[in-house]
Amino acid sequence: MEPGVGPAAFLSPSGTEELSGYDHVVVLRAYQRLVSHFQAQVYREMASISDLMAEIDRDPECAFDSAASEIGAALHLTRRAADSELGFALALRQRLPRVWEALASADLDLRRAKVIVHGTAHLPEATARQVVDQVIEPATRKWSWSVTDPDTGQTIHTGVTRRRPTASQRRHVEARNRTCIFPGCRMPATNSDLDHRIPWAQGGPTTVDHLDPLCRHHHVLRHRAGWKRYPLPGGDHLWISPLGHTYTTSGRSP
Repeated sequence: MEPGVGPAAFLSPSGTEELSGYDHVVVLRAYQRLVSHFQAQVYREMASISDLMAEIDRDPECAFDSAASEIGAALHLTRRAADSELGFALALRQRLPRVWEALASADLDLRRAKVIVHGTAHLPEATARQVVDQVIEPATRKWSWSVTDPDTGQTIHTGVTRRRPTASQRRHVEARNRTCIFPGCRMPATNSDLDHRIPWAQGGPTTVDHLDPLCRHHHVLRHRAGWKRYPLPGGDHLWISPLGHTYTTSGRSP
């Protein structure tokens, strides 16, 4: 069933009182899909208000401020929150419409939508859309996995994949590599991104032995400019530049 007003009426609380525990979980998930769908409509209306203000005031900055003020007054938001929400709404509609479509169809929740939008904000629009094309499908689902004993075939461990490392994983990587591992960079690992050795969108696991700290600048450089890196024994890393030169770095403080 597609999310919308019809399912919202069907899921009226008065009709769920006699449900089993299993069915309550089904209803919970259905409500979450409805939330995502209606959040997309909220952001669509914000963008529409911005369009109307742009027709009234030809100055883009003033039009934005007027729209944000209207939205803030209507939704009881602070000025900063209203600016942020309107900026997000415009990014969804103008910059990354595929993310809005996934949110509206309830294939993506707001939390993941914001991670994608904010995580690509520093990229040119064309590049950001390419990134979205790569991550939007994995972001709309979770992959379960299991480890089986090769002799007995019995499952000995199971889990669910995730893109973002846990706090424990981050601490482990930061303790192992104190700085960004790009040649010559001394940005502390605590201020760096954790880069998947094999890109997550290509199936790279989010495990400590596949994560290394890269500052935001060099993280983007690796994926946009053709730099390649390979782990070496002992914790070192081999970098190959787009011109074919090689550099070896450990990422550890001198």
